[in-house]
Amino acid sequence: MQTMQQLGRYEILAELGRGAMGAVFRARDPRIDRIVAIKTIAVAGVDAAGLEDYRQRFFREAQAAGRLAHPGIVTIFDVDFDAGIGTDGAATQTPFIVMEFVDGKPLDELVAAAPGQVLPQDMALSLIQQIADALNYAHSNGIIHRDIKPANIIVTHDGRAKIADFGIAKLEQTEATLPGHLLGTPAYMSPEQLNGKTIDGRSDLFSLAVIAYWLVTGKKPFDGKTITEICVQVVTKEPDPATVVVPGLGANFDYVLAKALAKDPAQRYQRGKDFAADVQDLAASKPPRSFTTHGTDATQVLSSATVNGSTDKTALLPSAQQTRIANSQIAPGPASAAATLNPARRRTGIFYALTGAVLMLLVVGVIVAAYNRTLPAELQIVGRYPFSTAEVYIWVDGELRYHDQLHGVNHPHHKFKEKEPETGETIALNLPTHAGSHVVRVRVDAPGDEFDRDTTIPGRFRAYSLKTLFLDFKEKNLSLSWE
Repeated sequence: MQTMQQLGRYEILAELGRGAMGAVFRARDPRIDRIVAIKTIAVAGVDAAGLEDYRQRFFREAQAAGRLAHPGIVTIFDVDFDAGIGTDGAATQTPFIVMEFVDGKPLDELVAAAPGQVLPQDMALSLIQQIADALNYAHSNGIIHRDIKPANIIVTHDGRAKIADFGIAKLEQTEATLPGHLLGTPAYMSPEQLNGKTIDGRSDLFSLAVIAYWLVTGKKPFDGKTITEICVQVVTKEPDPATVVVPGLGANFDYVLAKALAKDPAQRYQRGKDFAADVQDLAASKPPRSFTTHGTDATQVLSSATVNGSTDKTALLPSAQQTRIANSQIAPGPASAAATLNPARRRTGIFYALTGAVLMLLVVGVIVAAYNRTLPAELQIVGRYPFSTAEVYIWVDGELRYHDQLHGVNHPHHKFKEKEPETGETIALNLPTHAGSHVVRVRVDAPGDEFDRDTTIPGRFRAYSLKTLFLDFKEKNLSLSWE
């Protein structure tokens, strides 16, 4: 039996960290006497066929990530499987990746150790620019990180940022590890990633924008107290403009951060180098080069765009952010002068008046219908689940509204009422929504019980009503019905 004094040919020197997905070690490559970092990836409950399939994907994805050669990306040197014996006496194989060892600190630890837990602005902007440039390189080579967060950014002693774990997020996103888990850290994930949609490099840039907002303002844009609250904020909340948090920053910061944090990927920076260029301009106190309105900078636009004495900031931001800080008002038009009209003109005037009245009624109808859709309603989900452990995901109209792990005994979540463990637990979850038609999607994944079901149901909600959705888990199935 091989101990953890060695992985493959590599000599383990020290453990650097450990998490649910594996562990990281400082090690030595005896062939060339080089210090390296090794990350193991946990693989559990996989049969021989599944392990062989995972092995092939593992090498394929690691090989793709290993082709990246950039000063802002931690280099991958080697990948392999380490054979061993499990506690049950069965043969095991632990996949591991050998990477460049970077002598530095993760970004979150660096910020925690800084005075006031805030980095100097010039240092913060330099790190953001470096990371954006590195992401641009990776994306141009077809590689998406999927888990950009402060813990995956290593900062060297001379202020160089290096992104770690490229490709590893996708390696972990397999049935061979933890089925049904959201890959990534919710506070840094893009709305499309939380909603389970196809992602591209713009998702990584959103994650970087969350880090940028935090570094520049000292406040996280999405700071809910629970995973569920954070997920809802990422998908629905527009963060305060940077100048609201730190008034002295200037309007150009509002523009860059709002553009980078746009919910719609089409309104964000499309490439890392565009994000990096605007950040470089911020550092140089220049107008962001992507901002071309009137050929001037955001400060000049804000100083000149006023309505009734109030600054109109809507010219500054992408459309998804405009209503967040807009403070404009439509001024009434001048009254028309009275005129003497001949009969033909009067008839024409009457025709236009009637047409205008009909159009007005239609507009009012649309406004009333839209208003009704904003009236509150509530979705209640109930059902008794028979699993010891299960992951529950709930979407409303394609947006992830709830994700948590449920346990059959002593579940700590305050929204769930515990009943007799031997007969299963009772779910009692309320989610706020609004009046109108919605599609509710529920997924329940209980790996230990070999249960993974995903189904949807439409429903119409009346204003100020409570509509109850019943989850039935009979006969290893999941069915939904309205009570």
